[in-house]
Amino acid sequence: MAKNYYLIRSMLPDLPKFNFRGYVVALAAFAALHAALAIPTEKSGLEFFREVRPIREIHQQLLSSEPKLRPKFTNETFEGRANRIRKLAASGDPLGQFGLSILYADGLGVPKNPLEAADWCRKAAENGLPLAQTCLGEMYDRGAGVPLDCVQAVRWYERAATNGFAPAQVDLGLSMTWGTGTAVDLEGALSLFQKAAKAGYAPGAYQVGMAYKNGRAVQTNIVEAVEWYVRAAEIGLPVAFGAAAAGYYYNKEYASAAKFAERGAKLDDALSAAILGDLFAAGYAVERNLPEAARWYAKAAEQGHPSGAARWGVCLLTGEGVATNLTEAIRWLRLAAEQGEAI
Repeated sequence: MAKNYYLIRSMLPDLPKFNFRGYVVALAAFAALHAALAIPTEKSGLEFFREVRPIREIHQQLLSSEPKLRPKFTNETFEGRANRIRKLAASGDPLGQFGLSILYADGLGVPKNPLEAADWCRKAAENGLPLAQTCLGEMYDRGAGVPLDCVQAVRWYERAATNGFAPAQVDLGLSMTWGTGTAVDLEGALSLFQKAAKAGYAPGAYQVGMAYKNGRAVQTNIVEAVEWYVRAAEIGLPVAFGAAAAGYYYNKEYASAAKFAERGAKLDDALSAAILGDLFAAGYAVERNLPEAARWYAKAAEQGHPSGAARWGVCLLTGEGVATNLTEAIRWLRLAAEQGEAI
């Protein structure tokens, strides 16, 4: 890939004489290649991490494992289950109230209704259920069924975090990291992430890793960051596999990078796919295979990773590992640029 960077760069001064459109395309490719030469990194923004929090998985686990909420018999319909949970909620039971909130949020046995979901979640939160308090905070963070209000979100996170609820500690830590609804407090955020990690909550360990990677309240230390990513990955957080792989790649520990990237890619982690593409493109820890590199770049691009989009666009532009397709190359390079990756 590096040779294409220098080839296109050497061509730029002369291209306008022949083909203006080709010059524009080459300029975009040059910018994309410039970005692509960097190691793909995990997204660290608040919005990204809040998209991938495993609260929804907690919802599903609660519905399937909590005796009051799980099916009473094998073939119980969602409609029958919803009626039973509704009666439980009406009696003032916080688990029943939160269970009904989940049903309304996902449209299970009842019409999907964000307003009803928020209303029943609030009832459960006011009755002291930490998971409901955390979810209500997230609703305020997203404006889902309630007005967008990050200050209210923080208040609910604080109530749940005070009771030692790890997901709320991470959510509150994220708010403190990015200054949404509260003042920036990196030391306080790190303390919350560490508490959540100590409780065995994978996103907590992941965020401790992010703190070490980005030097938030601690000295930047990539080795320490990778150790925390590995902890989060071993607990089962998909995005942590890609983060660990990227850290190992950065440290030139390519065998370890390949190990975690392969595991993460099986869990549909986009960064893991991008790292695998880089490994196959360079022949690090695996046999060099440009078609395989292109396949992984395409997967990362389809999953929305900007580095994957930039690399896949370059493959389509240069014909490395895949047939040249100028139209598709422009599309993917533009998508990468719109995410701040290529330009």
